[in-house]
Amino acid sequence: MKKGALWAVLACLFLVATACNAEGGTPIPPQAKYHLNSPKKIATKTQNKTTKTSPKQAKTPPATSGAVTYTADVLPIIQANCAQCHSQSTASAFNAPVLTTWSGINTPYLGKKVFTAGNPQTSIIYLRITGQQQPQMPLGKAPLPANDIQTIKEWIQQGAKE
Repeated sequence: MKKGALWAVLACLFLVATACNAEGGTPIPPQAKYHLNSPKKIATKTQNKTTKTSPKQAKTPPATSGAVTYTADVLPIIQANCAQCHSQSTASAFNAPVLTTWSGINTPYLGKKVFTAGNPQTSIIYLRITGQQQPQMPLGKAPLPANDIQTIKEWIQQGAKE
């Protein structure tokens, strides 16, 4: 193999290796650097699409007027839809807050709370999953089902209990 061709192959391999997440082997989306406090507004491909059920979506029953807690009701939704970017092991690579632990979701991220107990309209997590703040979450995927969004809204309205 010629020296120039070898360098081209090595350069391509390097680019592929650096563009992939070391743990999951999935490419990091370019929008990942625009997270909670980004001044840029990025429209995602899912913004105007209809919701489609995927195997990764949580199989949660519709929200009820009963008590909604993080551990029993919200965490399963987060684990099914958000953990790829918002777990303890991946959040730093995506410049994202940790949502998969109680301490993580209560830790301010870039100077802002992820949620404001009692007020969904000032809670970043609610604004992002409803598309009221861009980019809409989950990033690059179909929006959450309405019942999952309602569960998270009720959890915040009820005081965001563990």
